[in-house]
Amino acid sequence: MAVILSDAFTGTNGDPVNTSNWTHRVSAGSGTALIQTNRMRLLSVGASYAESYVLAAPASGDIDDFEFVGSWDLAAAGEQQYIKVFYRCTENATSGSPQSCYALEIQVTDGNVYLGSVASGGGYSGMAGPVAHTLDDTVRHWLKIRVVGTAHQIRWWDDGSSEPGTWNIDTTNADWTTGRFLLAHVSGGDSNSRRADWDDISIDDLVAPTNPTPSVVAISATIPAP
Repeated sequence: MAVILSDAFTGTNGDPVNTSNWTHRVSAGSGTALIQTNRMRLLSVGASYAESYVLAAPASGDIDDFEFVGSWDLAAAGEQQYIKVFYRCTENATSGSPQSCYALEIQVTDGNVYLGSVASGGGYSGMAGPVAHTLDDTVRHWLKIRVVGTAHQIRWWDDGSSEPGTWNIDTTNADWTTGRFLLAHVSGGDSNSRRADWDDISIDDLVAPTNPTPSVVAISATIPAP
């Protein structure tokens, strides 16, 4: 297993996030991705369903099999907003709404989580959901996404609690095999600014490091005659 991206978002409040790890953009309205209290504040602003994205930028670019782990919290409970994760994305990764990818959507106020496949052109095919959640609060939560081949496994839990031994979502799909990874925050239809603060993110490509075979060194010794 090899970690290809790790970020604890340490820095000065108001500074942009590390551009070696993330590229920020918007698709509707406006938004920012800035350091705030050593976390990434992903903010969506100024329009109905404003979309604020960060595109992960590991050296490899595309990611196929991976394990994502990160934690987030919200400013307030009961605010209309959505947390989204897109992976294995090969279309509209750098502009517009991601397509040719998988999409995880946490509907915060509706209390449901969905996982689906997004085709080129935007057609959505559900894979799992609605899966009920209790994430509409200001508690810090953890999210883990593990994707190996056609297997997709996702779980979440409260900070301070033990990680569950079971998955909230455990399904299979073979639509997409590799592509880019994005996090997104979407405000509600009321056009109010919303945010999620992310921390302690890591992405592991699940590839075991290759250790070189140790060289065999021949040692000869002269044995003295008796």
